[in-house]
Amino acid sequence: MTRFLIAFVVLCSLSGCDLLSQDMRRRDFEKRKQELQALGKNRDPEAPVKCFRDAEACFWRESTPDPDAMLLLHSPHYNEARNKCFVTIVHHYTVPDGSWLQTELVYEVWQNEKRAEYRANHEGTTTTLLGCEVYGISCRNYEEFTSFVGRYISQ
Repeated sequence: MTRFLIAFVVLCSLSGCDLLSQDMRRRDFEKRKQELQALGKNRDPEAPVKCFRDAEACFWRESTPDPDAMLLLHSPHYNEARNKCFVTIVHHYTVPDGSWLQTELVYEVWQNEKRAEYRANHEGTTTTLLGCEVYGISCRNYEEFTSFVGRYISQ
C-alpha cells in the first residue's frame, strides 16, 4: 500500500495532477456563483465580450470618417458591478482657422444614451471650453470631466 501511495504521489507530481487545487477552484467558483445569485446579479459571462462588440458598433454609428480628423478613436469599458457597457469616443480635428477642436463623448452603449460630453477649441496654447457635461452635471475643465467620467464608469 505504501508503494502504491508513493507511486501515486510521484506520478501526480510528474504529470501535473492538481486534484486539490481543482477542487478548491470549483468550490470558489460555486461560492462566487452563489454570492452573485444572492445579490440578484446573474451575470452573463459573455458580457465583457458583448460590450466590446457593441461598443465598436456604437462607435461606427456615432462617428463619421472625417478627412480633417487628427485623431478618431474609441475605448470600450465594461462595468461588472453595474453590468453596464460604456464607450468613450475621442475626436480631434482641424478647422480652417488653424485651430483644432477636441470632442470626447461617453455613451452608455446598451441604453444607447450619451452620458458625457466635452468640447474644446485649441488655438496655440489657449484652450476655450465649448461645453462640458457628465450625466447632466456641468464641469469646468478637462480634468474635472475625466474625474467625473472615471468615477461613474468605474464604480
